[in-house]
Amino acid sequence: MRQFAAADSITSIIDSDNPSILSFRHKPSQCPPFLTQSSNLVLKEAVIVSNCYAQTRFNELSVDMFCILQTLETDPSEAIEFQNGLALLKASSSTSINATNGIVTTKTDISELVKKSRRANPRKYLLFKPTFSKFLSTATSTFKDVPANGVFLMYLSCDGSRTPEMKNKHGPDSVGFEEGGVVTCWSQEEYPKRKKELLDCKEINCIYPADLYSFTRKPFFLIVDSDNSPAFKRMPSRFGQPVVCLLSPQSVPSFLEDSSREGSIYTLFLSNPLVAFAKVSEIKKLSSRTFDKAQSIINEFLVDCLDQLKIPIC
Repeated sequence: MRQFAAADSITSIIDSDNPSILSFRHKPSQCPPFLTQSSNLVLKEAVIVSNCYAQTRFNELSVDMFCILQTLETDPSEAIEFQNGLALLKASSSTSINATNGIVTTKTDISELVKKSRRANPRKYLLFKPTFSKFLSTATSTFKDVPANGVFLMYLSCDGSRTPEMKNKHGPDSVGFEEGGVVTCWSQEEYPKRKKELLDCKEINCIYPADLYSFTRKPFFLIVDSDNSPAFKRMPSRFGQPVVCLLSPQSVPSFLEDSSREGSIYTLFLSNPLVAFAKVSEIKKLSSRTFDKAQSIINEFLVDCLDQLKIPIC
């Protein structure tokens, strides 16, 4: 428990000489309004899988799982406060409001923000070192519950497994398997032995890109944090549904390799870019004033990017 808490406390935010609790949950006040009504897709179901040999964990919850779990949630305490505040603003005669962190919202957006603050968090299923049969049964059951306007998210934080060289590696029978995948189940004791064995055969408890093709029948969002993430770079969209893949780099700078026990830097950038930037810059402490100012700059940057892409968020 102590190691897990230490791994989660990467950068301390100091407010009046006292550390502040840092949450990776989304805050309604930091979410800009919908930029277009071209899509009504909403994240409804998520499967989170983790199997990293050296990573710190608490029971069956790894650091990466904890980070991404919070990323997919809205802060419940602020959601209530923000909803009440918006109701008061809606009744006022003001034509516009200036939300926190540099996001400007007009009065016409208030009702939409109230709805978003009430929106339930997606259901999340956590799988730590599952067998392939356990993973497949959970993913299939979750996929079945995704509604017509829903998005199915899958997060894989696992060690990579590369397919050994063979004559028919790129043959028709190897499509979706030729580049390997990510391993979901092995123990720390057998890790060195299994790594050696994987040079000679395919791993049974491994998720290959072809194993995920069926889930692209509905809008599918895939995040792969692994040293073999490029294996998933050609994930097809064979059923005319949106498919998005976020893949981690295969390697990190040498000075970050020793900190792998504290969690992946890629997942940390997805969860909280500012804290990740502080980590790679080796900044251990930040004042709350500096943190809030930097966070507002990041929020403005994200809003500008989404405006250019015309993508609705939150």
